[in-house]
Amino acid sequence: MTLRLFAATALPLMLELAPAPARADLTVAEQTELARLGQSFLDQATEPGAAERLARMRALIDEGRDGTGGTLSLGAFPGALAPLTGPVTVNEGGDYALVCETVVDIGPPSSAPIRTRERVELHRLTPEVIDFSVSTSGAATHLRLDGRSNGAQSALARWRYSGPEGRMDVVPIGRGVLYRDDISRAVLSPQQPHRQVIDDTLLAVVAGNPTWFLQTTRVTLGQPWLGVETGDTALPQVTALIEPFTGSGTAFSDIDIVSAVSGQYRVNKRDGLVVEYVGQLAFDRPQEGLAEAETVRFALSGHEVYDRETLARMEAHFDIRLLATGAETRLAQRRDCVFN
Repeated sequence: MTLRLFAATALPLMLELAPAPARADLTVAEQTELARLGQSFLDQATEPGAAERLARMRALIDEGRDGTGGTLSLGAFPGALAPLTGPVTVNEGGDYALVCETVVDIGPPSSAPIRTRERVELHRLTPEVIDFSVSTSGAATHLRLDGRSNGAQSALARWRYSGPEGRMDVVPIGRGVLYRDDISRAVLSPQQPHRQVIDDTLLAVVAGNPTWFLQTTRVTLGQPWLGVETGDTALPQVTALIEPFTGSGTAFSDIDIVSAVSGQYRVNKRDGLVVEYVGQLAFDRPQEGLAEAETVRFALSGHEVYDRETLARMEAHFDIRLLATGAETRLAQRRDCVFN
């Protein structure tokens, strides 16, 4: 596995679902329809009407949004949702450390699943600024990334890597325009490939963890994401999930993602907030020797569970269907965390 693929993959994507209880704004039949549409979306992704099915899901979610509480299953969470009695006020999370295991299973004819272990440490300097450390170990690779960010701007503190390509121990010089590898003594300018991998990974880690920067906010049932009332808020999480398979900085098109806060779920004896995702997106992949690029489409279904007290992401489970010309690949990513 190359350094770029390792950095992207390691770092930071159905069971039958019983009909949920009746909601204030959705009938039992409507709630069952919503869950069924989401549950069947992956299998029907190549059939006509995918956009219409997502539009119907979005309309049902809008109809079912209810600040007084309940659940609103999109069919992408296999567990038993508990009602979200709300609106719920959540504050910016405190310091914490997580140990996580991620399993990426790429369907036939691929080999065994890729397993990585990750440790995430978060220290809040101010309500807006955090120091973070993310370390990941695979079969033959180890990476630790230390940084500081306010969500809009990020700075590297240290990058340590060991793997088939060798070892690196990189720190910024002065104001951080240049980096230095303390093992090879090489100076890394922004144009050098290894430097670009470091910068891309730093940005991907920050973009893929938006709860690190949430201020006090109100969470209600049916919001597209925690504390957000409108907008395409699912995009950073979805692209962070897909980019390991496409390369960082990929320009996606035909993005149509339905997401919603759907209820609560207890993880490791702690209350968690569940966000479900169903949808599709595409990107153009250049073909060697051909003028026209190949359009590759992704359909996905999955969920995240965020610890209600710290807003740490405790689960991220996604099933993905990759559709290219004459080929199809099924992917499954499971990330599970515990406090350490």
